[in-house]
Amino acid sequence: MITIGEILRPHGTKGEVKIMPMTDFPERFRHLRKVTVADSRGDEVVMEVERARVTERGVILKFKGIDTVQEAEGLRRMFLVVTPSETFPLPEGRHYVFDIIGLDVITDVGTKVGKVGDVMKLKSSDVYVVRSEKGDVLIPATKEIVKQIDVKKGRILIHPVKGLLD
Repeated sequence: MITIGEILRPHGTKGEVKIMPMTDFPERFRHLRKVTVADSRGDEVVMEVERARVTERGVILKFKGIDTVQEAEGLRRMFLVVTPSETFPLPEGRHYVFDIIGLDVITDVGTKVGKVGDVMKLKSSDVYVVRSEKGDVLIPATKEIVKQIDVKKGRILIHPVKGLLD
């Protein structure tokens, strides 16, 4: 499941909740009709969205059957999750983190570096944390280094700059 938001707190007196979007596409909430709500233990329930507003300070959702502040309070710190098939399509050449994790990383001369175990989101660029036999290797996800991402073949082709793999 992919997390698209976290319920922060009740909003108003009619059972609405304020959501912190955890997606590059907050407008998706305007069209949300049903969503899975999960707690930190992994317990899930599908809830129907009665209405949604996207504001510059976050998202306000009203779930069907949640009509009081007390009921809304019970949703605090829960997460809104969707399946990978419910994610927004990305432009050509862009990938979701869940698509990248687990891919083999191979140099342009055919040397296997390891598998992507994590993706660090930094201001300048993403960095792939590649698990290798020699320990973790940090690969900046720049055009200079990452030459091809092929999710179907399960690999990332890189051109390592001097000192990257040492």
